[in-house]
Amino acid sequence: MKKKMFSFILVLMLVLTGVLSGCSSSSDGNQTDVSDETSAEEGRTIACIVGNQTMDFFTDIAKGAQEAAKDGDKVLIYSFDDDANKQSQIFEDCITKEVDVIMTTILDSEAIITSLRKAVEAGIPVITMDAYPDGEDVDDLYIAAVLDDLYQAGYDHGIELCEAIGGEGKLGWVWYTGSSAVAKKRCEGFEAAVAEYPDVEIAVYSEGSVDTESCLNQISTQLQNHSDLDGYWAPWGNAGMAAVTALASAGMDDVKLAISDCNEDLVQYVLDGKVIALMDLNATGIGQKAMELAYEYLENGEVNEQINYVEVINVNESNIEDYK
Repeated sequence: MKKKMFSFILVLMLVLTGVLSGCSSSSDGNQTDVSDETSAEEGRTIACIVGNQTMDFFTDIAKGAQEAAKDGDKVLIYSFDDDANKQSQIFEDCITKEVDVIMTTILDSEAIITSLRKAVEAGIPVITMDAYPDGEDVDDLYIAAVLDDLYQAGYDHGIELCEAIGGEGKLGWVWYTGSSAVAKKRCEGFEAAVAEYPDVEIAVYSEGSVDTESCLNQISTQLQNHSDLDGYWAPWGNAGMAAVTALASAGMDDVKLAISDCNEDLVQYVLDGKVIALMDLNATGIGQKAMELAYEYLENGEVNEQINYVEVINVNESNIEDYK
């Protein structure tokens, strides 16, 4: 009887041990589940820092990064809200958390250098997205940069607008302050294209803030003083949506409008005949490529190319059906 009782107690203890062990290994609901032994061993954390949460371009970069992350690894998404000081604070937080890789967009190509140096000192590799640091001796501060061909984007839309107005007339456009050196290449491309048309004049240009309301005020003021415009260029989505509203309010629906961005609302503007061209900047592809490079570095200790480009695509009536 004593032997039977001892065996029963032993079995009961084993069962309870298994139950308790199973409870202690349950997944934390705030983290990505570990799906295999390899991921569990690596347990990598990758920070993705983007400019703001109002522009589809930045939210799509974050989306692409998350889509390309491997099971079991965490992606921490940060937004510095177009504030270089806040971006510096986020870098400090990532360094404190000892993340494995930092992927970041850049607001100010010079101001970012201090944060990059701190990351290097902490042994954390950095991949920049949509821009790279500006200055001398900066190549060692980031392992790779992923860019869309912004010069080509601006150039293509310069040509698109000049052709749309018959090679003569007046154009206007707006840009936002604090843009990076690489982002300014979009403007350079646009101006280079317009320069090829001697009878086309850039009649008005001004810098505005990134949000739609500020852009609307800026563009409305431009139109009050330049009601004879034939074409208008908005280099990013919020400015484009503001331009559609401002042109309609001013009774200038015949002005040809090109927007160097692409989202669902903007596509509808093309379908409605309010916009002649968009630009697919492939923001999702930027996030995906950056994540691929992060894994390439983590696995090999290097990447094949420091500067990497993703394709940009001009979107107009010829291919708009692909974007519906």
